[in-house]
Amino acid sequence: MIGLGIVFGLSAILLICFTVFRIWEIRRGLTFLPGPRRHADTVVENYYEYGKKSAASGFSFIHNRVLLPSVHVVVEYLLRAVRWLERKLSVFTHMIRGDKVERGDHEASSFLKSVEEHKRSLIKKRRFHN
Repeated sequence: MIGLGIVFGLSAILLICFTVFRIWEIRRGLTFLPGPRRHADTVVENYYEYGKKSAASGFSFIHNRVLLPSVHVVVEYLLRAVRWLERKLSVFTHMIRGDKVERGDHEASSFLKSVEEHKRSLIKKRRFHN
């Protein structure tokens, strides 16, 4: 979280510095390093024109073959993660509330049944004596 704040802060500072620098250039009527700046502008314009031409033909391919399947996979894994979390939280809330969670069709062992009967008999004895 702190890293995002630092990146955002540096980006904002650089954007403000660029704006102040451009205002200073416009007021003075001069351009800082005009030759390299003109060359950089032409390179950016060429890439922009190439991008416009190729985007019209390549967008449908990228959209259908890359973007949609990628989004589908991401959403599927997010759904699996939410379901996993829901199961864990459900078991946790049942444990906190003291509810019994049925985990199958098998019956308890004979030992556990005898322990349960013994506990019930102890509870009945306590109630009878009190």
